[in-house]
Amino acid sequence: MLATYRAGLIRLFGPAHEKWANDTIVAVAQALRYWLLRQFIEMALVGVLTTLAVWRIGPAVPSGPWRDRRIDGVCSGSHSGGDSRSPGGGDGGL
Repeated sequence: MLATYRAGLIRLFGPAHEKWANDTIVAVAQALRYWLLRQFIEMALVGVLTTLAVWRIGPAVPSGPWRDRRIDGVCSGSHSGGDSRSPGGGDGGL
């Protein structure tokens, strides 16, 4: 099916320029393949490095069994009001 589109595109340039059009299409297709491969490699690298950084830093988790884990100076209990984890109590931790 793609060959049909490619042949039609080449015919738009006429018989005198068929070789040039074919060579150009091949070059563009190859450049796009390499660009797509580079994008995939870069995205995978960013994902791996971000995962490693977040894992190394170990940010506090706001809920779940880890909720008592705190970063120094953050969530130190200095808010006014009741327990923000209880329904209807406190100011929601603000």
